[in-house]
Amino acid sequence: MATILTNNFKYKNAEVIRKLFHDVDNRGRLKHNLYLFIARSRAWSNEASPDTPSSLASMQEELDVHNDIIVMKKVTAGDISLVTPKYVWANTVAYTTWEHDSSTIFERDGTGSNAQPFYVATQEADTTWTIWKCLLNAGGVATATEPTIASGLSSVHTRGDGSGDGYVWKYMYSVTNAQMTKFSSSVADSSGKLWMPVKTLGHAPSTSDNTSTTSQWDVQRQAILGGVHLIKPSSAIGVGDDTKLIRLDGDGTGFEGTVRSVTISATTYYYVQVTDPGKNYTYVRRVMKQTLAGGGSSYPSDYTADSNLTAILSPLGGHGWDATKELGGHRMMIHTSLEGNRNFGQDSSNYQHTYGGADGNTYTDYRTVGLMIDPIKSRDIYDHIESGTLKSEVVATGDRQSAQDATNLARLHYTSETRDSTLNSATDWREKEIMQVNGTGISSTFTAVGRVVDINTTSKYVYVIPYAGTFSTSQFEPDTGSYVFLNESGTLNANNYFRIDQVKANDILPYSGDIVYLDNRAQIIRDTTRTETIRIVIEF
Repeated sequence: MATILTNNFKYKNAEVIRKLFHDVDNRGRLKHNLYLFIARSRAWSNEASPDTPSSLASMQEELDVHNDIIVMKKVTAGDISLVTPKYVWANTVAYTTWEHDSSTIFERDGTGSNAQPFYVATQEADTTWTIWKCLLNAGGVATATEPTIASGLSSVHTRGDGSGDGYVWKYMYSVTNAQMTKFSSSVADSSGKLWMPVKTLGHAPSTSDNTSTTSQWDVQRQAILGGVHLIKPSSAIGVGDDTKLIRLDGDGTGFEGTVRSVTISATTYYYVQVTDPGKNYTYVRRVMKQTLAGGGSSYPSDYTADSNLTAILSPLGGHGWDATKELGGHRMMIHTSLEGNRNFGQDSSNYQHTYGGADGNTYTDYRTVGLMIDPIKSRDIYDHIESGTLKSEVVATGDRQSAQDATNLARLHYTSETRDSTLNSATDWREKEIMQVNGTGISSTFTAVGRVVDINTTSKYVYVIPYAGTFSTSQFEPDTGSYVFLNESGTLNANNYFRIDQVKANDILPYSGDIVYLDNRAQIIRDTTRTETIRIVIEF
């Protein structure tokens, strides 16, 4: 039995994720929080070729990623947008038309053997971007006339009627230059695509949008359900059909069209100029053509069916009703930036650090970017159901992290450090696993374990990703009588240890939160003078 998940499933998934950023409880708080994190200070086995990200099929794979997370930043509603491939209008491209019966319409990108796109983005004089869908290209050739609002827009949000350059464009929506800059780029990504924001409105954003004739809300409001805006010929329409009237035999009403001619670069083309697209067409049995040009026009007696002509139905809801689906917007872009001097940490009065060099850190690289939903604060509990004498009928949930940024690095202050030739210098503690025990010898019982990310020998701070610990609020315990040993493949090295008297806990409960996205990259080194811009495109 053959099965498939349809494009509608992709659109619904994208919309469900987008709505996470607007879903609030009865106190107005977001029910879910999404964080972008950077991870893995350890080098790849081949730094020139990062490892393929794990699908986290096993629990151990997921634990390994958690044990690499360094810092994270909350993703807000303003950091996300549904996107679709971006095609900037060019006067050298012969754009194709939107067609309801084309199963490859979203593959039209002009590359290889693929047809040219059916929509474009143009920039107005005020830097606003406008998005247009091609409803007619009578000659199948390029045009020198760029579709812009300034170049003319009809009351039904179209530009042109085919008589000038053979084109009819449908205005879809506008994007501010700031939004286009944020959710687009001038350089193609690894998929070979450029991207641009796409949206469908659920309500009028403002009073001005409700009354403006160039707002997307007005486009959606005036979309014609079941309109027919294109009559497509299988072969060229002949001169003998010039000026003949066209009608439709179908389940809708009101369609009117006339065969017209347009001359482009000394070549004359004949096309059906749609003067009224009608409405409520979901099925057209026949395209009817006037038998005699200039003759009787009584329908249907003065018309005959023309098998050369096909009626192209509008999308359900009409052109412009749902730009997201009409332009294939089943991808989501997350755009955020990590400033080199940004302080990570939920509690500014307790402990924050930049992981960019400003606080004495010199080892500030990472190799993985990921997304996590609903991590739990480090000082709280995992979700569970109470048992024993405190039996419960409901799930007790841990307090979710909701700060704008958070760190997964605990900061340990050491009073002394001892090492042998295993570690040539204090900086060699980096990337090493350490274990604290309840005593001064390697046979003492376990207290905490983690991996060193960086060490500041001036301030005597060790920055550690804690995996686990018996001291629930911070894993590692501030106790100079509990040594922290170098842990080599499960064996403690008695000659390499330090003692700690202060601990600043990290912000994330180990292994909490759902990791939903991973991107392994070549080494990136953070610096106080630089800002990393991160764009993630997720395809559903």
